[in-house]
Amino acid sequence: MRSKSGLAIDRARRLFINFNADRITNMRNALIIGLLSTIFTATSCSTDSIVQFSPKGPLIVSESGTSVAMTVQLRPNTIAEGDELTIQLTSTNTNEVSVSAETFVFTKATETTPQAFSVTGVNDNKADGDKEVEIQYATTLKRGASTTVTQYSPLLVTNTDNDTGGATAGVTISASHLQVFEANSATFTVVLDAQPTGDVTIPLSIGTSISSISATSLTFTPSNYNSPQTVTLQVNTDHDNAFYSETDNVTFGAISSSDTEYSSIILAPISCTIIFT
Repeated sequence: MRSKSGLAIDRARRLFINFNADRITNMRNALIIGLLSTIFTATSCSTDSIVQFSPKGPLIVSESGTSVAMTVQLRPNTIAEGDELTIQLTSTNTNEVSVSAETFVFTKATETTPQAFSVTGVNDNKADGDKEVEIQYATTLKRGASTTVTQYSPLLVTNTDNDTGGATAGVTISASHLQVFEANSATFTVVLDAQPTGDVTIPLSIGTSISSISATSLTFTPSNYNSPQTVTLQVNTDHDNAFYSETDNVTFGAISSSDTEYSSIILAPISCTIIFT
């Protein structure tokens, strides 16, 4: 039978072993977590920005080309020695608002040095009202082998409209119905109502009663959009001297354009009465 002192020594030895085993386990877990943090890229979203813009807003530009001169920098002591932080700016609508520079790189030595850029209103030649555009921005922090990406709440920019008269995207066709006699021709014109942001192409087709059409497509550009284009229909003779009439259509196909206000327009056909004598 063991003495009381021997039992006490055994108990103390077990406590010492268990304590050191727990320390080894904790150290191992901490090492694993540290290794994982250098392997994976973290992505987060924040409204508390370490990025400082000047001016802060509200930002207002206009379609006449006015700009807001801005600077961007980091808060003091944002990054450590050896870190590199990149800021990426993106306009959500470059047809309304442009950014002169989109990428800015900061180190510990330059984190509080302002970097300049400008936000400018883009003219779209449409009376479409004032437009609010987001300037989204995110930071990418490189620290050793790890990379952390953080998305922040966007800057808001208002681009004020400088167009008047209420002109909106549309196509004006000079006739909705045409009458064409045998061995004769008829014409109509097509013109755009407002300046598009890109080329606008309108396909045309005819039925079997009309002999020919002078153009199977019309293309308008931002520079010639308000110049009417003439289309000529021709009906040949049938040589039978009979008097009768037929109906036919000039059909407009789907409009092709990078300007979505025009590409979404559907044009009604022109009905034609063909008279043979």
